[in-house]
Amino acid sequence: TDALTAFGQRELGCRAISPPWLSFYVDGCEQRLHADVPQGPFAFVLSLTRWEERRFSGGETSLLRPETLDYWRGFDSSVGLERGDLVAEVQPLFDRLTVFDARLPHGVSRVEGERDPRGGRLVLHGWFTEPAPFSEGSRVEEEEPGRLAGLATEESTRHV
Repeated sequence: TDALTAFGQRELGCRAISPPWLSFYVDGCEQRLHADVPQGPFAFVLSLTRWEERRFSGGETSLLRPETLDYWRGFDSSVGLERGDLVAEVQPLFDRLTVFDARLPHGVSRVEGERDPRGGRLVLHGWFTEPAPFSEGSRVEEEEPGRLAGLATEESTRHV
């Protein structure tokens, strides 16, 4: 969890992660489209599935494509649509970290063919939480003399 927390701080500006959940999916398991709004601004899925060795089909993380959320803006009645035009499927390759806006509707496609939990889709998932500014190291004014003072002056003249 330390590596996930450090990633969230460095890349997303989130100071923490939720307690991670370990989930496995076997034959018949799926997760329908939903959104994780209250848990945190970014969701993550870390795959522990030996994807190349799997004995099942399905198990991809399904993400509603952004253009689907704004469906009518680009609507063209002369063009047909298939599932792949509306939903992106992310294969849970071993050690792949998938991070996405938790407000984005997402799910897991139905797993078929594996009934043994030891061979199913296995993932660690959760949410990056506590968004806040984050920085490492220090910034010394000598590195860029007058820059901060110049910004303060520029900022105050904009609001006059």
